[in-house]
This record gives sequence, structure tokens and C-alpha cells, in this order.
Amino acid sequence: MTETLSPMDASFLHLERTWAPMHFAGLSILDPADRPGGAITEAELREVADRRFRRLPRLRLRPVFPWHGLRHAVWEHASADLDWHVRRHQLATGDTEALLGLVGRLHAAPLDHRRPLWELHLIDGLDHGRQAILMKVHHSIADGIGGLDVAEALFDPRPHSRAAGRRAAAPAPVPAWLAGLQLLEGAGRFVLGGLSPDLPLFNRPVGPRRQFAIASISAADLQAAKHRLGGTVDDVLLEVVAEGLARHLERTSNSLPKGVRVMVPVSTRRLAGRGSGNHVTAMFFDLPLGADPDAFVERVSALKGVLRQEHVGPALAALVEASGRLPAPLQGLAVRLATSLPTCNLVVSDIPGPAEPYRLLGARVEAMYPLMPLAPTAGVSVAALNVGGVVGVGVTADPAQLRDPGGLAAEIAEAASRLGRSRIRPARSRGPSAGRRAHRSPRPGAPARRAAAASKSASAPRRPR
Repeated sequence: MTETLSPMDASFLHLERTWAPMHFAGLSILDPADRPGGAITEAELREVADRRFRRLPRLRLRPVFPWHGLRHAVWEHASADLDWHVRRHQLATGDTEALLGLVGRLHAAPLDHRRPLWELHLIDGLDHGRQAILMKVHHSIADGIGGLDVAEALFDPRPHSRAAGRRAAAPAPVPAWLAGLQLLEGAGRFVLGGLSPDLPLFNRPVGPRRQFAIASISAADLQAAKHRLGGTVDDVLLEVVAEGLARHLERTSNSLPKGVRVMVPVSTRRLAGRGSGNHVTAMFFDLPLGADPDAFVERVSALKGVLRQEHVGPALAALVEASGRLPAPLQGLAVRLATSLPTCNLVVSDIPGPAEPYRLLGARVEAMYPLMPLAPTAGVSVAALNVGGVVGVGVTADPAQLRDPGGLAAEIAEAASRLGRSRIRPARSRGPSAGRRAHRSPRPGAPARRAAAASKSASAPRRPR
């Protein structure tokens, strides 16, 4: 029995190339110190994945394009070979530079389309006896919030087993003729908005290599900044990213563009419910660099209101869905052409997670850091995932376009700490000295002021206090 992929799900298969894989991933740092059996073994991970992933049917399917790609993609049953899907790695050294170097190489490798599109990597050898789990899931299976359903299936059951998503109530239905006009308006406004501002550093064609850097932010700092500045936590995160990017560019390039265009994924699951598949659209923001935080958050909140009224996000989702009416080869061509345009400089994603920490076979998950696929013409993405009050920030980059993702991750964490702990409007310092504090060694889950890069491509995770 087969099932045809939705146009949105299929679009990620059409986009994929060997140098541009379309999977996302999550890096979890585990502390098995209080686990009766000690460190998790490869056999135990295979057993729990085999047992718990049975509740997610798409993890037992593979994508197939019938008639040599002349027909639309379908899901076909395929047994999961756990010796292939679950693998173990041993680090030669326990430092975070070695961990993130391995993670970057694993993330750069596409998933095998002849098999179900997921992998689990158990990584041993971290300092203090800790372990790491890298979970890779193809974007055709689920979006970011759907990926949390995969995590919920893998990790130990919790009293409240659903992620604490920030989702608005479904809007009231509108007549079909009005909905059509709104979608036309949204598509027109997106086209008239033009391409991204000129920032060649992030808009060259993406290459095959990936570097990954991490930092930890206290969710309490983001909440404090939200209460002081107004807006939402998502608005504050955009300010923190813009602040960190501005300081990083000043330190590394001695120049600062006026702004950047950011693509922000927006969940539409309030309409579609939970489960597998992609239920997502996007908003595009022209964000100023160097703006006062209060003015920045006010501007972002206002922009969101305007964009919702202009219906750009629903129009983009409708265009992708409409592409499914084309023959399969034309659908793939349309998707690739549309995404070859430089519509943004970077991607920023905020994924709501559970209020309680995860555990895996009794081992506590200290923090989780998301890894994103890179758009064909945008070589940097920043994603944040809040689990148990620790916001794990992951910076995924093409090293040819961002040489020091660890420095950017550190600046983002420093910006969050400053905003969260300042009672008055913070003054922006300028010049190379602004980033010097960023190169200390953090621990995942540690206070944001200590979340910093240990090297050009890494921030060093340790144990939270």
C-alpha cells in the first residue's frame, strides 16, 4: 500500500541535492550519572528505537518516484535496518570541538532515500562521562514541531507528553472568494517585496560542507526581556539574533550592513493539528542591525501585524500546494527555480519545547540543540529550542560563508544575557572589543552569560549548575 506525498512534503525531496540535504537534526547532551545501568549502549538505543518508533508509521516508509520520476512521489513500506539507522561513534577527545566537528560531518551527509529517512547516532567519549545523541529526520517526514513528535516518541514518557507550543487559535473561516483574493494579494506583495538586501557573505550558492556551533540561553532571560520590552518571546529572539549578528560582523568584518532579511518559519498546525507531515509557511522580515532593542521589538511586532494582514504566508503555502497539480517533473522544476532566488539572508527558527527536561532510558538530557537544513542561497541558519528552561541555540553554516559560527553563537548568547539582566535600556558597545567575552567555554544549560564559543566552530558544552 502506498500514500502520495503532499506537495509541501514532496517539495523537500525536490529541493534535495547531495550538497544540500533537506533533513533537520537535534543534538542532545545526556548525563547518565544517575542512571542505574550507567552509559547507554548501542544495543539499548536500537531496542528502544525499534520499540518506540513503531507509533510513527512514517519512520517505516521510504519515498519513491514511480515511473522514473514521471509520477508524484509516494511513501512505500520499507523495513528499518536498525544496524544501519542506529550507529555509535567514539570521540578521540572529550572536548566540544571534536563533538561538533563530528556532528557537522554527520549533518552534511544526506539520508539514504532507499531506506526510511531517519538516523540515530550515539556519541561516546564526552567529558565527565556524558554522551550525545544526534537524531536526523528528513524534512519530508515532518517540520520542526513535527520533529518534536519524533523526540516525544524516542525519549522516556513524561507526565505531560506534549510540547508546550505557542499556537494561536484557528482564525474564523472566510468565504472562498475572499480567501482567494487574500492569497492573490499575499503573492503579489511577496513578489513586490523583491529579493533580499545585498549581503553576499550569506547569499552565495551553498556548498557541501557544514559547521555547527551551539550556545545555551536561560529561558528566564528571554522571558525577562519579553516583559521589559513587550512583544513575544519570538520577537525577543529575533532581537537577540540581530544584536549578536551585528556584533559578530563588527568584530570579524569591520563593517555593518543596515539590515538583513530573515525568513522565519511559521507553524500552521493550529489548522492541521499534530502529527507527521509539514504544516508550515514563512514570514520575511527586513531587520535593522544596530537598532535600539525597545524600538526593534516594537518594529517587529508591528511588522508581524502588517504581514498577517497582507496574507503573504498563506499565499506562499498555497503556491506550494498548487504546484502539486503540475506533473511531477514540472513540480520539481518549479520548486527548485523558486528556491534558487535569494529571498533571504538567513533563517531564524524558534521551536517551542516541553517545560520539563527529557530523559532517555533514565539518562537526563541536559540540553538540546537544533540543526537546520540550509536553503540553496542562504548559507546560515539559527534555530532555538527550549527544553526544560534551557534554550539550546544551534547555528548551522556553510563554512565558506560563515567562518566562525561559534563566535556568532556566543554573541547571541551574550545578547540574550544582557537583555534579560538589564533593568534599563542597554547601550550598544562598538568595535572589536564587543565580542571578546564571547570566547569562553560554556556548558549546555549553564547561564547564558557563560554560553560562549570554545573555538571557531564550537561552543563547549558542560554540565549545568
